[in-house]
Amino acid sequence: AALHIISNRRAQANAVDLPMAQSLGALAPAIAATRARALVLRARGPAFMAGGDIGRLAGAPHEIGPILDGFHAFVRALASCRASVVASIQGAVAGGGLGLVLNADVLIAAENAKFHFAYRQLGTSPDGGCSYQLPRIVGSRKAFALLMLGQPMTARQALEHGLVSRVVPAAELQASTDAVVAQLCGNAAEAAAQTRKLLQASGQRTLDEQLDAERAAFLACSASADFREGVSAFLGKRAARFNTQVQA
Repeated sequence: AALHIISNRRAQANAVDLPMAQSLGALAPAIAATRARALVLRARGPAFMAGGDIGRLAGAPHEIGPILDGFHAFVRALASCRASVVASIQGAVAGGGLGLVLNADVLIAAENAKFHFAYRQLGTSPDGGCSYQLPRIVGSRKAFALLMLGQPMTARQALEHGLVSRVVPAAELQASTDAVVAQLCGNAAEAAAQTRKLLQASGQRTLDEQLDAERAAFLACSASADFREGVSAFLGKRAARFNTQVQA
């Protein structure tokens, strides 16, 4: 019921080089079309993702464009898929890695996670959707301050700023992630997908437009077997057992 995407360049702190970006981009069509209820972003090793592979980029600047193309294709797929996206974060997350996790719906950070707004030190602007998601979370003025003036942020500070959903002891990260994924997979699939879609588009709509979208989404949910099960469970004072998959 859940699809796991695991970065495994642990010796390079999971920094993104061209082969990794191409691999991520190649996953985009399958992610956009997935019928999984949850999609989990994880990483092997002590760091989640240290942004781009700067050592590689320094010697091959012509690869920057193709790296961004593959990386951004992956981010676009995360945004367009109907699965709930979970990021399970340990250690350093910097640059493009930060942009990536901000595209998740639920971010679970280990206490040892550290968030680096590394772009200004490199003399570059944000990528991975960071400039889109960050101001929607903290506001444009604070986003500018974090990107242009900010220092590395601990997991607890990230929680205070609303960048992550919860912070757990490092030893409990996997178990906590699994528990959240299980809960998400237990939700009604159509309801979860429609809720995600409504929230994503709310900032670009008027209230009237959003009310129309809510009406259409509610009607789509109410036509599902899961809605009938939810109503039956509510009236029967029992826990609902949702079974349907996300529709294509």
